[in-house]
Amino acid sequence: MRKILFSVTAMFALGAMATAGGDIDPVPAAPVDSWSGWYGGVQVGYNSGKSSVEAIDLNANFTFSYLNPDPKGSEAGLYAGYNWLFGNGVLLGLEGGINVSGAKDSVVNSGGNTNFDFQLEESVETYLGTKVGMVLRDTYMPYLIGGASYVQLRGRWYYKPNPGSTPWEAWQHDSVWGWFVGAGVEVKVSESIHLRAQYRYIDYREADFYQSSGGYSYEEKTDYEAHKIELGLTYRF
Repeated sequence: MRKILFSVTAMFALGAMATAGGDIDPVPAAPVDSWSGWYGGVQVGYNSGKSSVEAIDLNANFTFSYLNPDPKGSEAGLYAGYNWLFGNGVLLGLEGGINVSGAKDSVVNSGGNTNFDFQLEESVETYLGTKVGMVLRDTYMPYLIGGASYVQLRGRWYYKPNPGSTPWEAWQHDSVWGWFVGAGVEVKVSESIHLRAQYRYIDYREADFYQSSGGYSYEEKTDYEAHKIELGLTYRF
């Protein structure tokens, strides 16, 4: 009888231990954070610029023309930055980049016996900004971005004072600061690769171009702004 009671008790004890052991789930692995840390990437885009140019004859000291070249063209560049992802899905980041632009436009203002041709080009832009986003389902991140931009502009002045005379041209450069704001969305493709699309609006301070040749001197005071759509491929280190 004692042997039977001991055997039954042992069976119940082993069954309870097995049941208890079966209820213990393995500890899940911590999710991989593919948003925080250093990253770098390449981007291509389209630049649509708009300007207002006040042309001044420095010899006669008067404003003789208002020109409005609107540079447009493709661009390509590099960017890099660092992100911090918080527990509630909010992401903060710092980013800098450089773009080489092919945006340009020329305008002609003819009147009487004069012919003026002014061409404006955006050459190189660098920027530094702050990014604020929200990571959704560990896959998408809509974000806002804003900061400072520094651009190099080129101005070409072509002038033929009278019909039949020898024309002359001159190129000048000026670099100016500006501010930008924008928005975009980033998509996680893998733990290391992300894709993104963004829009930025940039407003620059006034650029000045001084041209002097053949006894003629001119100044072009240029207000410039740009709208940029950019597509980027990001690698997370």
